Amino acid sequence: ICYSIIKDLPSPDNYDTLKILEPSIGVGNFLPLLIMKYREVKNVTIDVVDIDEFAIKIVKLLVKKLDIPENIKINYIHNDFLLQEFKYRYDIVVGNPPFKKFNSDKKLLNTYKSNVINQDTNNLFSFFIEKCIQLGDIVSLVVPKSLINSPEYNKTREILSKLKFNKIIDYGEQGFKGVLIETISFILETKSVRADNVVEVESYIL
Repeated sequence: ICYSIIKDLPSPDNYDTLKILEPSIGVGNFLPLLIMKYREVKNVTIDVVDIDEFAIKIVKLLVKKLDIPENIKINYIHNDFLLQEFKYRYDIVVGNPPFKKFNSDKKLLNTYKSNVINQDTNNLFSFFIEKCIQLGDIVSLVVPKSLINSPEYNKTREILSKLKFNKIIDYGEQGFKGVLIETISFILETKSVRADNVVEVESYIL
C-alpha cells in the first residue's frame, strides 16, 4: 500500500521547500519511503502525529536506523490529530487513519463532530478526511471502500466531489492481511477544481 501511494505523489522536482504531514503515524511505514522520495529537496519538514505515545517511541527507534539527510527534519507530535492545532498548511498530507466507529466517549465525539460537516457518521476516518483536506494541498489516505457507496458518507462524498481526484487504488480485501475489510486509497488536489470526470483507477483485484 505504501509503495503504491508514494510512487504517485508529486515529483520532488516540484519543490524547493516541502512540508509533509502524516496524521496517524503508527509505526511509521510511510516514513522511509517519503524520506527516500524527497531526499533531494532542499528543505523538507515532516510532521508526524499519533495519539499513542508508545507508537511515537517505536517510530523514533526505527528512525535511528535510517539514513536521513540533514535537509530533512522530522517533528514528532504526541496528540489526538483531530484535536491538534496546526501552525501552517502542508504541501502533502499522507497516511492511514483509523477505521472505527467512535462511541466510547460521547463528550469527545461531540467535540470531534463540532469541527466536521458530516454529522451522520461516528467513524473516525471520515473526520480525518475532512481535517486533512483543510490542511493539505495534496491529500492521500487509505480508507475503507465503503466511502464510495455507503449512505453514511454521502456528505463526505459531496465535499470530495468538488475536489480534483488524480487517482483511486482499490485493494479489495488484500490491503491488510487478516483484516476482512475492503480498502482503497486516493490522491487528490484540494486547490484544484474538478475539470473533467476522468480519474485513474488502479485495481489490485483485477
